[in-house]
Amino acid sequence: MTEKPTYEELEQRLNELQEVVKRKQAEDALRESEEKYRRLTSNSKDMICRMSLPDGLFEYVSPASIELFGYTPKEFYECSLLIKKTFTPLGWTIMKNNGKISFQVICRISMSTKS
Repeated sequence: MTEKPTYEELEQRLNELQEVVKRKQAEDALRESEEKYRRLTSNSKDMICRMSLPDGLFEYVSPASIELFGYTPKEFYECSLLIKKTFTPLGWTIMKNNGKISFQVICRISMSTKS
């Protein structure tokens, strides 16, 4: 015959199951948030991009880059200097949040596009 689990064993198993449920809920919330962000950026008429610093490489460029500048996101990934052809910086805002530094660039779209 199998022995009945002790109260401590049952309590430990319940805690383990609660942790599994919390982790699953967090994963689901993250997946939902990522999907909302992807839909927003993919369908925007504005070009949305993310660039890593200090190396200056694009991590994300939205599909609107094609309509606005005639360059695909892949072309921006392969040549981050395309930003110089497409944007004229008007101002910079540097922010520090929880030890991370980010910046916002206020730009004017350059009228020169891909030839």
